Amino acid sequence: MVDGALGAGADTYAGYVKPSTTAALMALQKDVSRILFEVWDPIGVREMSQGIEYEPGFDPHLETQYQAYEGGVLSLLLQGASEDDVAVHLDTLAEERIGLRNVGEQSRAAAEALVAAYHACKAEDRDR
Repeated sequence: MVDGALGAGADTYAGYVKPSTTAALMALQKDVSRILFEVWDPIGVREMSQGIEYEPGFDPHLETQYQAYEGGVLSLLLQGASEDDVAVHLDTLAEERIGLRNVGEQSRAAAEALVAAYHACKAEDRDR
């Protein structure tokens, strides 16, 4: 697991570069939210919600189901966590916070997507 955190004003950690702009960080946060909902989704909220017709004007905000976990995931990514680190973190959240076991395949797929999103964000930020 990655130890420590980015120091005040630091822009690198273990060879990784954090996004230098607020726009890049916001884009990464949006990707984290989307990936947790679309790829990880250990309780199946997205699948359960497909095909449901809601009353006009009612917005269930289902995509925010995992919002409480975004900060921890984002922090890991900014610290240069590996796919394995992120997958373990997601497995731990599923087991300890949600009470579900055996979500390793979903956690691994989400970790791969999250780390890829982080690297894409870094590359895009670098090109600005």
